[in-house]
Amino acid sequence: MKKIDIRNATRADIPFVAESVLAAIDLYDFTGECAEFESTVKVCSEDDSLYSYKNARIAEVDGTAAGCLISYNGNGYAESREKTFAMFAEMGIHINIGGAETGPGEYYLDSMAVKPEYRGLQLGHLLMEDALNLARRSGDCLKAGLLVEKGKPRLKDYYARIGFSIEKEMEAFGSIFYKMTLVL
Repeated sequence: MKKIDIRNATRADIPFVAESVLAAIDLYDFTGECAEFESTVKVCSEDDSLYSYKNARIAEVDGTAAGCLISYNGNGYAESREKTFAMFAEMGIHINIGGAETGPGEYYLDSMAVKPEYRGLQLGHLLMEDALNLARRSGDCLKAGLLVEKGKPRLKDYYARIGFSIEKEMEAFGSIFYKMTLVL
């Protein structure tokens, strides 16, 4: 039986957090190279970026980082978004998101990825449960939110089964997404 633990990311996890962010937006598959990797590592290294390692929880299997979920309280979203997107822009990467993904009163589940060799162990579900528990303990969030690509109906259905409902549609990264929320 495999030993699974969920823990806060540390500075040592920054490369894995960056890989996970890139995998979550379909720019990386945990193999080979990725042109945006070094830029994303820089962003994940910042304490107050959206993709900061400080916002990441790691799922370990037998002591090896296998999955990651970035989530955070939406209260500081606007400032962190401005900093994060400006950092990427300075490095020549322009992120196109049509509107604010989250805001005050919402705990946002931003980016999640699991290494292919660890899929099937329910790490994504465990990371989701962990993030929702963090959201409930935050004390000032009334709901949790996330985006799911419209072209991924199985994922949308999974989120619906655990209590999320579609709030609206929005464009991000050149695709249409459902903004889904769950009342805490």
